[in-house]
This record gives sequence, structure tokens and C-alpha cells, in this order.
Amino acid sequence: VFTLAVIDQLGGLDQDTISVLVQNTTTAIDEKLIPEELKLFGNHPNPFNPKTEIVFQVLKQTEIRLAIYNIYGQSVWTKSLGQRDKGLYSVPWDGETNQGRPAVSGIYFYRVNAGDKHLLGKMSLVK
Repeated sequence: VFTLAVIDQLGGLDQDTISVLVQNTTTAIDEKLIPEELKLFGNHPNPFNPKTEIVFQVLKQTEIRLAIYNIYGQSVWTKSLGQRDKGLYSVPWDGETNQGRPAVSGIYFYRVNAGDKHLLGKMSLVK
């Protein structure tokens, strides 16, 4: 049950209540499009300062690589984990670039590559 209340500029109130019944659920996403070999659980904390952990799961043995990009699409940090068995992984990022300099505050995108599959996430570094 939802109630919608609207107050106009003169202070007049109008409200209405509706009920929503969901019997069958469907998804607009074709389940075949979701990679079965890779699941991304995001990063935590988010926003972060100065460290975060990117958490993902691979469901078969594969080569794993992570990359972090700034909002301009420029690579900021990369890490190759090499060939890994299936399992849950948590990879830390300390907010530093590949050159060892602190990254600036802002929005960053990370990409987890597992074999020929990849998933993307977004995170915020706040200083």
C-alpha cells in the first residue's frame, strides 16, 4: 500500500492511496547475458578514504585482472592476479596510482576481467 500526498503552493493537501499486488515477477534482463563465470559484489566501503576492497567471485579457473579508471577513462591502477581457481576474492585498493601517488577525490570505475568476461563497478574516493 502506497500513499501519495501533494501539497500545493497555498498549502492545500491532496492525497491518494493505492495498493499494488505482484503475482508474477519477470526480469527485463536476459539471464543468458549475465556472465556465469564471474559475479561482482561491489566495493566496500563506498565512498571510501583511503582504502576500499573490490569483491568478486569466479566460478571457474581463469586469468584475473583488475583495472581502475578515472572519469576520463584514463587508467589509474592495474593489477594482474594471474591464473586463479574458482572462489571468492577481495582485492584492496589503497587509493594510489600505479606510480605510487595518491589519487584525487572523485568518481572511479573499476573493471574486473576474468578470462573473456568482464564486469564494471563505480566507486567514490572522498578526501
